[in-house]
Amino acid sequence: MGDMGIDPRHMQLLADVMTYKGEVLGITRFGLAKMRDSVLQLASFEKTPDHLFDAATGMKTDLIEGVSECIIMGQTMRVGTGGFQLVRRLGVRPADLVPKKTLFEDAWAVEVARKRRARRGA
Repeated sequence: MGDMGIDPRHMQLLADVMTYKGEVLGITRFGLAKMRDSVLQLASFEKTPDHLFDAATGMKTDLIEGVSECIIMGQTMRVGTGGFQLVRRLGVRPADLVPKKTLFEDAWAVEVARKRRARRGA
């Protein structure tokens, strides 16, 4: 492995992933299908329309727990800094919480007021 330029730890990690089920599974769509039952993981690797169509016809669901699934769905993965949540009391009373208008609501209110003024002036 000296001439390949690949860290031996990466090779060991890959070997661990390929053999953790007790048999050697390739990093192919067939091996991935045997490793986990995740529709989105299979769809992210190869033959996306086929996997999604088969999942839809078979009414399969996905728990969205792996890296590929979380990336596809735009969710934080539950590892590292995404593996926990911090909760603290803010000391805010419900009476202190007032709803704020969104940008759309503000623009809509300005537009309604402009139309009213235009009708009065016409």
